[in-house]
Amino acid sequence: MKTHTLLITGSKAKEFAADVAAVFKGVFQNDIDKLRGDAPLSLHSLCECDYSSHPGSLVVLTVGSLDMGTYADCENAISSLLVERWQNPSLNADKIFPIISRIASYTICLTN
Repeated sequence: MKTHTLLITGSKAKEFAADVAAVFKGVFQNDIDKLRGDAPLSLHSLCECDYSSHPGSLVVLTVGSLDMGTYADCENAISSLLVERWQNPSLNADKIFPIISRIASYTICLTN
């Protein structure tokens, strides 16, 4: 059974994630943009569609600090924000982009 990943941003992201949690078996992580050090690497294995430690689950990740009012292209805005926030001496863009590719199966951008 495959794992599916939702990456959600916007002012209603946490509220939406809570609503989904009430209905689906899932794994939830709010504010992934606040992860530091090597922590973002853990998302790669969590969201592995064929070999997840939580097969058949819906993985819901939220990005809490993106102002949707200023971005027309949500997916690119999320990618840029995550690269900016996660980049550090041990985690460069070459490692970050594959993580983003894995976790962004479905992207939802919510506004008020």
